[in-house]
Order: sequence, then structure tokens, then C-alpha cells
Amino acid sequence: MNDTERTSRPVRPTRRHRLRLLGGAAALTLLAVTPVAGAAVSTPTAATTANPFSALRSSGAPKTVGYAVGERIYSGGRATSMISAMTRGDAAKREMSRVITSRGVTYAQFIALGVDLVYYIGRVTPAHTWKHITTSIGGGDGFTATTGGLLILPAVPDALTSTGRRYASAPELSATSGIPIPMDSPDAVGARVLIRRPLEVGAGTSSFLWYPKWGTMRLPDGTRAVGRLGQGWIGVPVAGRPGCWRTAPAGAPGRLRAAICSQTLPLVDASGGIAITSTGGRLRVSNTLTGKDIRTISVPAVAQSRTRHLIPAAWENATTFLATGRFDSSLVLLRCSTSSGACTVAVRSTVRGDVSQIVTERGLEALLNQS
Repeated sequence: MNDTERTSRPVRPTRRHRLRLLGGAAALTLLAVTPVAGAAVSTPTAATTANPFSALRSSGAPKTVGYAVGERIYSGGRATSMISAMTRGDAAKREMSRVITSRGVTYAQFIALGVDLVYYIGRVTPAHTWKHITTSIGGGDGFTATTGGLLILPAVPDALTSTGRRYASAPELSATSGIPIPMDSPDAVGARVLIRRPLEVGAGTSSFLWYPKWGTMRLPDGTRAVGRLGQGWIGVPVAGRPGCWRTAPAGAPGRLRAAICSQTLPLVDASGGIAITSTGGRLRVSNTLTGKDIRTISVPAVAQSRTRHLIPAAWENATTFLATGRFDSSLVLLRCSTSSGACTVAVRSTVRGDVSQIVTERGLEALLNQS
């Protein structure tokens, strides 16, 4: 049964780094997630040993948020096969690496592994075929898409329109010191872009905020994108409390709110008022103004690791978010309500071949403090 039927200083990457960036089947070792200071810590006794997703009822697949399973992209309730494009592009694995829906258009990328990472970026057409837009060489997590529909490439970075025309670039963020390919990771925050650049291996990241055609500004090191919708939201790390953040609107990064702590990267809604966090292996709805939890999502605790996890992935609407889950060989895309805390399974799949996860706009990079 196929997935459609079941759907109810910068551094040059070494080969080892490129393999880790691909994640899933390309990762040669399974990396555990270390506890998050300031948050309830999941332990083997706290997390369930049985599949926590098997008892959840199924619901329909998302229509407004794109996702991928293996070489198929699902958008608007229909599948687009990527087998031909992946064969022509000599894909490193038959699995998409990121899928983002912006202004009703679903964009996606897959990766070829050569001397450096090669990103093939395109979009799903109204006829549900694949339209290649551009190829980018770089590192990090690849492309992103702003709420205005601009595609952001990692290497320069460049901002492209949906047809591939260059809209703006940020030469001040280009590679320095004779290193031609930075490992930048761009993430959209509204119409702006947060760009993370490794200082050196194991030394954290520097963070910049880029407003295409308007300029860039430096942010505190380690700042992350925590909300793509609305005016966009950033998370500034709390000193001495790994895994804790103070959120702020991207347009006013100095207006910091209360600290929230999470084992996964928080997912802030368009209004900026609430965030989906994870503590003790449980997803929670947190108030960004007070730092307090509003409610706990009704899915049993899952110890956050590469093979057992639950990651808040995207907003389906103002009161419903999607989360990707894996429990050993079981994969799910959950649909959860912030008002009731209840979840259903929108998509079920299994780990097989090159399929290691259900791919959305967030992946394993949202699991914090991997060791």
C-alpha cells in the first residue's frame, strides 16, 4: 500500500559533515539528544516504550501544507513523482530534504552528493508536475521561502522569484577568507531571512537578519528562526540555559518576550502569542508573553532522538499545527489542536529504503543539542 493510500568563521564541509547534513539513512551513527536545561527532561521511564501513534485515529491529509515521503511530494491532496528528476540530478538518496508551501505554491529540494552538496530546488506546478527553478551549491539546510514567495539560496545568499529571476543578493554575507562555499542555513521569518553561519566546527553559529533589497543586521550568536508566518519570529538563546529562548518579532528583534524552554526548536504562530514546545518528551502549547504552558498535547511522551521523536513542523491554520513523528520504523504526520490539545494522524508511513522521515519545512535540525 503506497503512502497516498495510507494517508487518512565559515568552514568548508568535509565528507563526514555532508553526510550528517543529509540526515536519516545518510547518517552513519544515531545521535541522541541531550537534556535541555530549564525544561522537564524525558527519561527512559517517562517516555513510552510502545508506539504512541498507533492508537490515534486517522484524519485527512493536509491540503494547504505540502510534505513529501521519499520521492513523492504531496500538495493539494495530490502526489507528484520526483523519480525522473532525481535520476537526472543523480540524487544522493531518493528522499526530498525540505518542502515549504508559501502563498499557495509548494517548493521543495533534493540533494546530490558530489564534492560539495548540490541542491536541486523547484516547485510543484498547478498540473502537479515538477518545475526545476535553480541549482545551488552550499551547505547547511538548503533553501527557504519567505511569506512573500521569495526563494532564498544558501551560498551567497540570493533571493529569487518563483520563476528563478534574481530579486536581491547579500554580498556582505558572501564567503570570506578565500573559502568559496559557506555552510549557511537560511530560514524565513516573514518577509525577512535569518541566516546562520558556523563560526568553526563545534563553536556555534553567528546569526544575521537579512531583509532582501533593504540590508542586513547582526543578531546575537545562536539566534534561530522560530516562526515563519506573520511578521516572522526569532528566538534569542537565554545565556546559561541551553534550549531556552526569548522570542521577538523579526521586525523588532530587541522586543524580547519571556523565556520558553524546549527540547525541539519552538514553533511560534503567526500572531507570536503562542509557541509549540517540547519538554519531558511531550509537546506543549506555551504562552510567549508569560513563558507559561497553556496545555499539554495529548500524545504520550516520546524520548527525543533521531529514531524516536516528535517535532512541531508547520501551522495548518491559526489553531492547528502539524508535527512529524517517528517511532522506530513508524512515521506519522500529526494534526494537533492548540485549543483542545487533541491530535489525529494525517499521514502514516514507514521507514524503508531511503525513506527516513516525512519531510516538511522542518526536519531533524529542529532536534536541539544533538551529541
